[in-house]
Amino acid sequence: MQNIKQTEIAQWLEQLEKIPTGSCSCPSFLKPFHFVTIGLAVKKAGWETMKLPEDLMQYAARMKLWDAINLLPPCNVSENQNTGKFLPVQAFLDNQQDVSHITDELTKIILNTASKEIRESLTICLTELINNFFDHAGVKSDLPCLVCAQSWPKGKLIQVAIADAGIGIRDSLIENNQLITRLENENSCKIASEYGVTSKPQNDHSGYGLTLAKDLMIQANGTYILASGNEIYSCSKNSTEFHDTINSRWNGTILVLEWKIDEPLDSKSIYDSWPVAEGYSDEDFF
Repeated sequence: MQNIKQTEIAQWLEQLEKIPTGSCSCPSFLKPFHFVTIGLAVKKAGWETMKLPEDLMQYAARMKLWDAINLLPPCNVSENQNTGKFLPVQAFLDNQQDVSHITDELTKIILNTASKEIRESLTICLTELINNFFDHAGVKSDLPCLVCAQSWPKGKLIQVAIADAGIGIRDSLIENNQLITRLENENSCKIASEYGVTSKPQNDHSGYGLTLAKDLMIQANGTYILASGNEIYSCSKNSTEFHDTINSRWNGTILVLEWKIDEPLDSKSIYDSWPVAEGYSDEDFF
């Protein structure tokens, strides 16, 4: 399988803008980032029903796309026995119960590609990532976040996607007065991915989740993509970076992580490589 590229996200977001007119063109193969963005786009449009091409409908129903946005599925599907290979589309809100549940489910998927010895550090990593995602996203509507994950053993890839319909990264970061000047000239998604950057500098441990996700993808020769508004940022193996504005606009935030199944994930080594902020010690991260 081919690794995801930021152009794939950008082109898809252009199609999603056509959903209100019913002229959106679906790809021949749906990935987690398609599911979470379709779900939220349909939810925002206020549709009470949703149709997909016949060849995609069964798969989307099995991935519980309709269930996640409280719509009636167009067909009945049997439960897939490939447990541990995917996380169906799930909606969650910014509360401890939902975050813990999503973290546990994602950990089960990822642990198929990592040693059990790092279960605890992966759980910490995912919890911090999701909480940090909420911090930057600034969700102020009753729309949930959507998450989906899929592994493809034959293609040796795993992808995790999270999306929301919040105020977006730029409007969130501008709440931090220290970032106003940078935001006038720089890509907000790139800034949000930096170590220690947060919209809420007074909060302990803020600003680490997205950086940890990015560094894990670099470590695993994977791809990290963050999109919000009309901005997109990606980082892949060898720390290759790309950031730009795109023709479409996503009113919210999208995070996509993709890496090779046979690559290890070791969050502790990443924590160890970071500078220790003033007033903290190494033990604060574990």
